[in-house]
Amino acid sequence: MRSPRIPAADIAIFVPPEVVFPEMKADERTLVQLLSGLNRNETIIACCRANTAVSGYAGPEPKEQQERMIRDLLPAGSSVRINAFIKERGLGYPPPIFFRGQLLELLRWTVRHAADGPADPKFYGDSNARNRETFARAALICSKIWSHRIYANRLQSSGAPEIDRLRALGPFRKGIEESGQAPNQAQTLARGWLLFTKHMPERYPDFPMLFQQATKLTVEQYLIITIGLTAFTKADSPHLGMFSPSSMSGESAYKDIVPNYLALESQNAEKLVDGLWGRRFETSGYRALRDRIIITGRDDRACIPDPTFLSEKVSVGPLFHATAAAARVTGKGNEIFGAFGLAFEDYAGAMLDRMYPAPPGLVARLQRNVEIGGNLEIDAVLNNVTDAVLFEIKAAWLREDAILDDSQGGLTESLNALYGVSNKPRERPKGVAQLARILNEIFANAKAAWAQPFSETRVFYPVLLVHDINLSAPVFGHFLNNEFQKLLNRPPKGTRVVSLIVMTIDDLEKLETSVNNFALRDLLAAYDSGVPDRIETLHNFTAHSAFASNLVPNQSLIATSKEVIGHAIKEVFPEFRDNDEVKLDR
Repeated sequence: MRSPRIPAADIAIFVPPEVVFPEMKADERTLVQLLSGLNRNETIIACCRANTAVSGYAGPEPKEQQERMIRDLLPAGSSVRINAFIKERGLGYPPPIFFRGQLLELLRWTVRHAADGPADPKFYGDSNARNRETFARAALICSKIWSHRIYANRLQSSGAPEIDRLRALGPFRKGIEESGQAPNQAQTLARGWLLFTKHMPERYPDFPMLFQQATKLTVEQYLIITIGLTAFTKADSPHLGMFSPSSMSGESAYKDIVPNYLALESQNAEKLVDGLWGRRFETSGYRALRDRIIITGRDDRACIPDPTFLSEKVSVGPLFHATAAAARVTGKGNEIFGAFGLAFEDYAGAMLDRMYPAPPGLVARLQRNVEIGGNLEIDAVLNNVTDAVLFEIKAAWLREDAILDDSQGGLTESLNALYGVSNKPRERPKGVAQLARILNEIFANAKAAWAQPFSETRVFYPVLLVHDINLSAPVFGHFLNNEFQKLLNRPPKGTRVVSLIVMTIDDLEKLETSVNNFALRDLLAAYDSGVPDRIETLHNFTAHSAFASNLVPNQSLIATSKEVIGHAIKEVFPEFRDNDEVKLDR
């Protein structure tokens, strides 16, 4: 059996600054001194470009990208010291020197402490190795600051494994979120396009009107421009997140629309200081960057600070713009969130329909919106006669200030409010609680007419399918399964309910075409056997299992993305040139 344990060191580790610069005192005072000698405009651009290089999509292998940046930024001999550190620690892989969380942290400090001055495109050029080394020194100090902010002492053992796991939920999620690469572009672009141009208007007909009131753009115009920008966030692109606003739209129909978009989604360094420091950062994290994804500079260069935040603009951005308008106009912002939950069910359900089409003249294995007793409904069920996969589909968001909430029960109470039983009055059970209620109802009414499709079912696979891709962090499945087990009644003799399986929409999108190569049931059974405590996620298990070689790109979403991004580049960036076509299948 594979071990589901993920050592804390494997999640938290990076190359510390003293390995490369042993003489440097790696503290905040040194960082401020270093930044005071750097040009703020150029250092902001350098942060954006470096972050795109390490976290953008369709780039070289991480090891190769790190080696490139070591050559470009670090002094001679650094590789020898780094390799000695890896050998001394007995690491089986090279830890990152430069990574997303570190570079976002550096950007945060740069906007406040770097020297304000005119644009100087040659500041980090080939003849300015000293400036590049200063940038690298500052970046490595930010690794240490970032690590303290995310992990602090949260991973220290208390001697009680279950308490330690609960304490690790927040730092595991935030650590992986801020050190990983941007999500698959084919999936996120197509998901956002289909959700907001098809499923959301079907569920909430006023959505397009509210969005246009809030933004002075149609949903399609907003998405086309945002999707066009994603072409600049390839990790192997010469652009590396940088573009020229004056080159946008040319003489196309978007010429008069682009200024509205830039007014909505861009900001300068001065505005960023307020958003990335003080109380607002403590409670909202990088919301200032999420809200306005473009940073404008002293000349005609603008940059995208983070490929992941840009992807979020496509996959959820329209929802928050329209919700803000609805809250002002009608006071019914929550209605839109409710409608989005239904639209997300439709999106995921349509994908399941494509995976399991009804055979002509035969009973379909997949059924959606199945009504059962107790006024309950199964979002989707894949019935293989002797086993059945029950899907509960849920779109919800954890508040930023809840993720690293160290108060007793802070994060776990938020998780239960979104995916279980809330401790607040009049809150209905959700997620895992709904799955437990459905199974309990099936067991209690086995002879009811509606229960007959499950009369021969011996194994039930309860799947919580979520919109939040960061629930793929370790231990979240373990916690949610514990909550599920508290609510589940004992099944009848001869019937088994496997432990809860948390599946993100990213997981399902990766499986849509791949199930032509293996059965979903076989994957879920292998995961259940290999990771009984659900500490390791389905995503990580699949990536390191025998199923990995049979995972293939989602052809349906690739087709949608290619069509939309081709149109976006033509309309918004007619002068766009790259070293390769925009790749969406990696």
